[in-house]
Amino acid sequence: MIALDVRSIDSVRSALANLAEEQMPYAMMTAINSTAFKVKDALQAEMTSVFDRPTPWLVRQVAIAKATKQNLSAVVGTPEGIKDMYGNNTGFSRFTSSGAYEQIIAPHVEGGSRLLRSAEKRLNKIGVLPPGWFAVPAPDTPLDQYGNLSGAWWIQLLSWLNAMTWSSQGAAQNRAEKTSKRKNQLERKGIQVFAVAPWGEGRARNRHLYPGVYLRQDKGGMYAIDAILLFVPKVIYRARFDWRGVAERTAQAELPDAMAAAVQRAIETAR
Repeated sequence: MIALDVRSIDSVRSALANLAEEQMPYAMMTAINSTAFKVKDALQAEMTSVFDRPTPWLVRQVAIAKATKQNLSAVVGTPEGIKDMYGNNTGFSRFTSSGAYEQIIAPHVEGGSRLLRSAEKRLNKIGVLPPGWFAVPAPDTPLDQYGNLSGAWWIQLLSWLNAMTWSSQGAAQNRAEKTSKRKNQLERKGIQVFAVAPWGEGRARNRHLYPGVYLRQDKGGMYAIDAILLFVPKVIYRARFDWRGVAERTAQAELPDAMAAAVQRAIETAR
């Protein structure tokens, strides 16, 4: 019988040490990151499937914090969540500290109501939209290609209702000019904007109108009044985006093969 002990062969010991200390961590990092990108792709595909025309911006909110050889863990989430892991400030926009997940995605994952959008907070601040209520497009409101009221429309409506706020860098006169300019875009078309609150003075004058934001337009001596936003006491979403399930199933399906391939390459390239 012949006993072989590779521990006594310096070249073999060196190769094994290099494999354990250098090649294997790199192989694991590669496999984990490859799987993370597969998870990202699966979540984005699911998002385009369950949402009605999601904006490219929303689809891009699925982000990755990649693994390194020192930290063999990748994270797939939204940018503000990943930033928060590392102690950075988070932000959905300059108007709110809520992120893309909490603001848009979470209601479709967990069900229930959503958070107020920044425009709704502005309407709430001026007393038009009551606390806990939401502003939704009226049935005949012109929507953009993604099924939303465009940002340009929001700015014009908020300007008319004196709900816009501007950077502290501008003087009061400058802010007034900006607001007036946006109002004039509608005024040149003979359109005026007014709001009907669920109660209060605006409601008393327009009892026949449902609470919301309306356009008043002179059409040949006759005034036409069209709703563009309606105020509703609640917005409830059903859980339809299986974020965790899609991520877990994809990782479980992809990681074993990715790990096997990465380890094989590590062995083949070990010196």
